[in-house]
Amino acid sequence: MNILRFTSLPKPAATALVAHFVDHSDILADATFGESIPTRVLFAPERHFAASLHYMFFPQGTCQRFHWHPGGRHLLILGDTQLMIRFSSCGESEDPHLSAQTELIEANTMAFVRFPAGTWHEFSAPSDQGSGIIAFSFHDADDLISSASNLMDELTTFWPDGSQEENTQCIS
Repeated sequence: MNILRFTSLPKPAATALVAHFVDHSDILADATFGESIPTRVLFAPERHFAASLHYMFFPQGTCQRFHWHPGGRHLLILGDTQLMIRFSSCGESEDPHLSAQTELIEANTMAFVRFPAGTWHEFSAPSDQGSGIIAFSFHDADDLISSASNLMDELTTFWPDGSQEENTQCIS
């Protein structure tokens, strides 16, 4: 996984940008992924474009379960709260909690993140400060095997509930 912390913004600017995207974006209405994370497919894969583009919002206090996708991911992230990314390159049937590494993106930071296909990962905005994180996620190889309405869920493998470490390090 690679992270480029592109720039830090003054807190009022970051808060205003996040609020603008959330408050003025009908695009997230009734759109969710996994654990009810507001997500919308902006560009679905088409005949001549295997890639797709998604818009996501992680409200403060949000925590995903570990999951992986068959294609690589490239994300543009901005938030007025911290973003914790846990990731693992273990095999599909191995518990990613046991080999997870953690990266933290500080509040008010614009960052770019990329990781290869098959990387177990989870995002969380564990702080009770700020509004949350907005992310634009480019998926490099979604192909046409899914419908645009539930593309994310169809192309995602979640770690089963019940891991002894499930959600214990996601909130910190």
